[in-house]
Amino acid sequence: MSNPNSDHGSAGLITAADAMPLADRLTVMHAMSFAFPILKNDRGWTTQVSAVLVELKPTKRQHEDILIEAGRMSARLKRAGGPVTRFA
Repeated sequence: MSNPNSDHGSAGLITAADAMPLADRLTVMHAMSFAFPILKNDRGWTTQVSAVLVELKPTKRQHEDILIEAGRMSARLKRAGGPVTRFA
C-alpha cells in the first residue's frame, strides 16, 4: 500500500483540510485514517487528529456524527482509489 502522505492528491487534500472549519477537518482526517490504516500508527498524524479534536471540543453526538460521515467519506475514498475532495 502506498503512503498517502507521499501521494500528491492526498497531500493536496491534507492542505485543503487545513483551511476547512474544524468539524470538516476532523471528518476528513478520520476518513483518511479509515481509508489508510497505516496513518493510525503515525504519531505525528494521531497528534494532529487529537489536536483538532481538543480544539473543536465536540459533544458526544457531534463526534458520533463526524465519525459516521468520515466512514462514508472513507468508503468513497476507497472506491475512487484516491482522495475525496468534497462532502456529499
